[in-house]
Amino acid sequence: MQKREYRTTSRNEILPFIAVGVLGATTVYTYRALEQMDKDWDEYYDKVAEYKAKTGIDPEKEHSTVSKQIDEKKEDNKSS
Repeated sequence: MQKREYRTTSRNEILPFIAVGVLGATTVYTYRALEQMDKDWDEYYDKVAEYKAKTGIDPEKEHSTVSKQIDEKKEDNKSS
């Protein structure tokens, strides 16, 4: 009976390809996510500008004023 010998691929040869694939996929996903976030922020600021034009109210300033008032009340309660 004759013994056959097969050449096997070393795991060390495959690991760099796997690493490059994972790195590439991560890079593409991150790039797309950042682009989508930029679009979302642009849409948000457009909607805020439209809201300001219609109502004359700046929701960002109103929110910060309300937050400051809440913080002041919390500090007053702590000191009491």
